[in-house]
Amino acid sequence: MTPEMPGKLQPNENNETVILRKKAEEMAAVRRHRAKALAPGKIGELVHELDVHQIELELQNEELRFAQQELQRSRDRFADLFEFAPVGYLTLDAKLIILEANLSATRILDIERSRLIGKRLATFVSPKHIQPFRLCFQAAETKPRTSCELEMHRNKGPAFFAELKVSIVSNSSTEAHYRVALNDITERKEADNRIYELNRSLRRQTIELQVANKELEGYNFTICNNINAPLRHLDGFSQALLEEYADRLDERGKTYVTRISHASRLMSQFLEKLTELSSVTLVELISDTVNLSELAQAAAARLKLANPQRKITFQIQPGISASGDSRLLQIVIDNLFDNALKFTRDVPVSTVEFGITESKGKQAFFLRDNGTGFNMAYADNLFAPFVRLHSDDLYPGLGIGLAITRKIISRHGGDIWAESEPGKGATFYFTLSE
Repeated sequence: MTPEMPGKLQPNENNETVILRKKAEEMAAVRRHRAKALAPGKIGELVHELDVHQIELELQNEELRFAQQELQRSRDRFADLFEFAPVGYLTLDAKLIILEANLSATRILDIERSRLIGKRLATFVSPKHIQPFRLCFQAAETKPRTSCELEMHRNKGPAFFAELKVSIVSNSSTEAHYRVALNDITERKEADNRIYELNRSLRRQTIELQVANKELEGYNFTICNNINAPLRHLDGFSQALLEEYADRLDERGKTYVTRISHASRLMSQFLEKLTELSSVTLVELISDTVNLSELAQAAAARLKLANPQRKITFQIQPGISASGDSRLLQIVIDNLFDNALKFTRDVPVSTVEFGITESKGKQAFFLRDNGTGFNMAYADNLFAPFVRLHSDDLYPGLGIGLAITRKIISRHGGDIWAESEPGKGATFYFTLSE
């Protein structure tokens, strides 16, 4: 198999092609001369070797063509990503003159690409942000990537807020240049400003509300104390009237005086509870580690001593501790135990259990009794001040203890709720912030 000889030179071929072809012709002539000097067997071996090399070259050329095609496809994909990316991309030279820009960059800056290329990026930066703009590019010289938020202006139209992400590209063969990702963040900045203003307004309103609540609690405390004295006088004079002028009053008159005395005492009790409710709001919290089991044991001992005629069983889990104000948490435990004992009055043996468990996916303290229970349809009224689920004739009280309990739990960053069925007792759960 004889390799084809190069054809004649064409007039329009360039100098490099002419030189290459002359060199090939010279090499071919040398090979022919050598081939004539060889024996016929050697010529066959040489031809075979040349065929093998030719096939190898053709395979290598095919691989090279495939690699070039794949490289071109990759370049096309990169060009598409660059051109149609939602973020503006710019290439700047060392003097921050724009060399390249994609469609998003031209859209953000509102200028044709032909007019954008060759401009300094600084011409689109608001004067008050020129210094941060320069510092951003200076920082890119020492960091892999830097970013800044600036006020810029479009070629036409209003100013806008932009985020620039800058990286520097440099090598030994070319002058250093910058790659910049440009993003219009005007909507985000406006949203941030609205959120900031809303938060500031909310903080101001919260402070005003706290001050107003403190003032109201203070007024309530003062009013309750000021009214209590006249009520005590009313009760005292009613008793004196019954004792000193009983012979001058008929039965109806005595009934009226008795009702006045009872009403004044009841009103005095209401005011005392209101004062207590105000005090748990006004008092300063002194947080410490509190042994709730010990507080429960103290409440149980007090109730057993006050009710010697009743059969009461207390089951208190030992070693339960929490962080909080010991004085206020004592009120919580006392109110819950008092409530449990009140509503277990009609069972042969009252059982009250205090412990810790998991409820609603979190750790909670609980107090369970075997008393009368209540309908869960009215559970929302449990912690409302002066709201009763049972008649005063059956279970006397003012309906304020659980309201005070909830106020204390709330001040400790916790929550309180109850679960019950009529005739099957009730379980109160509460949490405290960790």
